[in-house]
Amino acid sequence: MAYLASLSLYTVPLTGDQKVYLAISQEMWNAGSVFQPLLFDAPSYVKPPLQYLSILLSWKIFGVGLFSALLPSVLALLGTSAILGKISLHFQGREFASNAGLWFAASVGAWVFGTVAQMEILLCFMDALAWFFALQFLARTHWPSLFLAFVFAGLNAWVKSPVYSVFWVAGFLLYLFMTGNWWVIRHRRFYAAGFLGVCVGLVWYVAMFRMDPQNFWDQYFVQETFSKKNGNASTPLGLWGALLYWAFPGTLLLIPGVLRALRLVRAHRPLSHVWTLAICWVLPAFAFFSLHPYRVKPYLFVLVPPLMLVLDWTITHCRNDRVFVALLRSSGIGIAGLAVFASAFLIRAEWISWFVAAALMIASILALWAAWKRRLRGFAFSVILVLMSFRFAAADLGSHDLADLVAWSKAHPTVQVANLDPGKNVWNERTYVGLGIDREIGWKGSIEDAEAFVRQGGHLILSDEQWQSGGWSEKPGIQFLEWRRFKTRRKFPYGKILLQGRAALPNFDDETHRKFRIVTGLGAETRKSQ
Repeated sequence: MAYLASLSLYTVPLTGDQKVYLAISQEMWNAGSVFQPLLFDAPSYVKPPLQYLSILLSWKIFGVGLFSALLPSVLALLGTSAILGKISLHFQGREFASNAGLWFAASVGAWVFGTVAQMEILLCFMDALAWFFALQFLARTHWPSLFLAFVFAGLNAWVKSPVYSVFWVAGFLLYLFMTGNWWVIRHRRFYAAGFLGVCVGLVWYVAMFRMDPQNFWDQYFVQETFSKKNGNASTPLGLWGALLYWAFPGTLLLIPGVLRALRLVRAHRPLSHVWTLAICWVLPAFAFFSLHPYRVKPYLFVLVPPLMLVLDWTITHCRNDRVFVALLRSSGIGIAGLAVFASAFLIRAEWISWFVAAALMIASILALWAAWKRRLRGFAFSVILVLMSFRFAAADLGSHDLADLVAWSKAHPTVQVANLDPGKNVWNERTYVGLGIDREIGWKGSIEDAEAFVRQGGHLILSDEQWQSGGWSEKPGIQFLEWRRFKTRRKFPYGKILLQGRAALPNFDDETHRKFRIVTGLGAETRKSQ
């Protein structure tokens, strides 16, 4: 319920890629396309379709809207959490309380990717399903479970790339070796299950290549795959650091578990198979992305679920250790300090209401109290409340972000509106913004098309740069309304704003906002719309 409560509220963008995924889903919906992704009225094969299909299905059931666009991500989060709880019980037995799913839901990564239209949470869900059924097979020699495991591993290829299916298969083979279950690979049903998984994983790729070979080759293989071999500026340390961030607040709490596991190994004492599973789940993706020259911080979020299984084991065996207690309390202090600082900064900048700031601070105080009293479930639930309060703060910021556009939309409920996007890079987040105001926002790919659109009575959204470079102010009969949006990547003088408020910057709104204009050809002379 905490994750669903704010799902219909537009927030300042929390991730970058969802603007593309939502735009593709919108164009597929308009065109009635089910399996062929479309962007800018042309096929787009950069990513496979499972993310888009989940959004289309949600729109089919609940209607087109922001809530239904983000609902599949929340359901994937909840599904992953439930499956992690089942897997933890499988290893630890019912005499121990299983909270792996709760800790996953309370992680920063789950909050980020589970409440946006991003593919990473679906990867976690498919991985968890595949491992769950694989473990069911090994526990009961139930061959249908193995077939299901390979089907879900194959479906991972439909989320982002076939390489994620390869990660799972490599991890499963390693798990069979480490647990002494090599007998499985001598059975023909193992290969039948693997063949089924390969067919499931590749059917979309084969179908698209046969239907549109040149575009599929150019976009998926050349643009998305081969072009990344030269890498980017990211380092392995940045990738690993992001993983620790995604796993917070469980990051510090994992340390006592790792130390205990090392002591058990040195003493030649048995270690739970949950550690074996975690190693096999983590190792293929961790090694590949650490060595691959192209690295993006969200890549290792898929490893947070196995870390939460290890955290659940750690809590069972180390919750009374002095180191664990100290780290738990340190995490509570860190969360409370961050929440108080964020609340004070946002209030001084006059970007959120006192109600949201109070909710954030109260939730952080609860988290600190639970950490100090070693109420672990209470701490996890309090962290979820803190994260949801942050989302409400982002929604408060989002209401400011859309204020001018919402006022325009209410004044012009039937007028068509479009962005000028000659670079075809969805810089304007047109679909996400459109869902935020319950209006579809189109696009124009050239100045000529944009001018014709305005002459025909349409309203065009321009950035400040487009307004100036296109000479729109000099065009006869142009009327415009200013729309200001946050500069989400700007570095703020946090200390000065805390001390001086908005007076810290001479032109506070100009320094913190980008200026857009909604222009139309109505009116006899150039003037600002009232």
